[in-house]
Order: sequence, then C-alpha cells, then structure tokens
Amino acid sequence: TYTDTFHATVDTWTVNSGTLTMSAGQAVGKGIGGGGNVAITQDNGGARTITLNNSGTNDITMGIGADTVHLGGGSDNGAMDILTVGAGDSVLGGYDSVILFSVGTDTLRLGSTTVVDDNANLNGLTLLDGKITGGVTGGANINETLANILNAVGTEIAAGQIFSWSTGAPTYVFQSDGLATNIDDTVVQLVGVAAVDF
Repeated sequence: TYTDTFHATVDTWTVNSGTLTMSAGQAVGKGIGGGGNVAITQDNGGARTITLNNSGTNDITMGIGADTVHLGGGSDNGAMDILTVGAGDSVLGGYDSVILFSVGTDTLRLGSTTVVDDNANLNGLTLLDGKITGGVTGGANINETLANILNAVGTEIAAGQIFSWSTGAPTYVFQSDGLATNIDDTVVQLVGVAAVDF
C-alpha cells in the first residue's frame, strides 16, 4: 500500500503483506518499509542506490553499474534477502556494494556455486576454504589491490569459480571469468562483513 496525496510523487512505500514488485529506478530514493516482501528488477539505468527497511524477504536483481543496496530491515529481523548479480554487471571498474548483508541468512547469487579448491596456491595467493589468506600485494588504493588479486589468479582458476578476500571488513567476493584479464570478473563488496564462510 502507499499514499499518493493529490497525485504527488510517491516517496514512501509501505508493503504490509504480499510482494511489491518494482524496477530499480522506481526504488531509488524511496523509503521502503513494512512487513511484506519486495522484488526489485534492474532496468540497467546505471548505478543505483536502494534502501530497504521492510522486514520481509527481498529478491533484488543487481544491474549494470556500481549499485549500492542497503538491507536495513530484513536481515536484522531474520528474513532472507536474495541478491542476484549477473556476469558483467558488477566488475572491477564499477562493482556493487551490499550493506548489512547477513552471512548465513542472506544469499548472494553469482550464477555458480563452485568454490576454489581448499588449500589452493595460485601464483603466490594462498586460498583456504575459498578465502585468500595470504600473498596479496597491496596497491595504492583498494581498486589496485583488487586488480592485483585478479591478475594473480588470471587463468589459474576455471570460469565461474568463486573466492573471497578481506583484511577484516569489508569482504570482497569474486567470480572469475577464466580469462587472463580482470575486466569482466565479477566483484561484489559486502560492507561490514569480516569474512565469508563458503
């Protein structure tokens, strides 16, 4: 349900029950609350910032560009939020950020569930249970560091394999496209998440 006074622009959506389906463009800059569910489809309109304060289950499809999604309500109330990131939609040149992602409750869908093998050693990067634990060469900024990680992995892992890196928080989740360049590898930032247990 929502309030539209004198046919003005809707600034707040309150979903009391059921599922409200809307595009990312419709969700940007709006207050979204209530106990119901929200499904957001991407319209590939570039970088979007979306804040969800409802306590239901949310299903969000991320699009092209550096999107930011704030999961303010659902993950705090035990509801599962599902975020889907397609190939080429969240890359090193413009990656998505997810705020208040709840490990063990929320789901990040990357098109594959294959994690890099335990105890892998890829050009000096040590991976344990899919997490990089050593050998990272830092850069002048975080994007250079991420590029160094992806360059080191290169073609060492198969297309679709998933791994993560962090030095505390945030955690960065990667999915390789299996090519030597890092242009189209998937990168997602989980803000405030110290580690991801695959």
